[in-house]
Amino acid sequence: MNQHLKPLAILMVILEITRMLWNIIAAETFIAKDVLPLYTCGIFVFMLPLYVFKTPFQSFALSFLKIAALGSGLLFLIFPTTALGMFPLWHINTVISMTMHTIMMVIGAYFFFHPETHISRQDIYRSFAIVLVFAGLSALYNSFDAQANFFFIAYPLANTPLVLLYAWFGQPLYAISILVIHWIAAEIMVLLHTLIKKPSIIKV
Repeated sequence: MNQHLKPLAILMVILEITRMLWNIIAAETFIAKDVLPLYTCGIFVFMLPLYVFKTPFQSFALSFLKIAALGSGLLFLIFPTTALGMFPLWHINTVISMTMHTIMMVIGAYFFFHPETHISRQDIYRSFAIVLVFAGLSALYNSFDAQANFFFIAYPLANTPLVLLYAWFGQPLYAISILVIHWIAAEIMVLLHTLIKKPSIIKV
């Protein structure tokens, strides 16, 4: 189930490295918030290779791909603000971002709707463990870099519903709510999968 996905995994890594190098060259310096992929969508860049190349983290990567990739990619296409809010439509950052999020959504849909896919509560735990690792690294970096807002836990992304959460809760409840959203999203994905799956589905 993973061999034909290797070219896409390699492409994703190449696109991400290209984006990182472009932002370093364009800024003539290293600006972490524009370079490091410490966001929910950035996790996908790591998870797809970890799965297709059968690493020791393959089971965790697969859980994330089954549960989070489809929703993360789809949300960006609904709220394409991370790149379009800063760059023109045909800017290299926008093109790479749109391409990567589209691939994320397609791969997520592939795993979510695959007839052999089974999503269990263990997948929720594994997927959320990955989210906690990235959120923890993001919070750590945000704490000593005032410009950074990785995982959007320092403050909300403009023009998204996160602004309302920040207004309602403030910190630190806002940051906690970001994690709660990830958990709720995983629960919803499992519920949706349960409703649509066929009786003959077997575990991947």
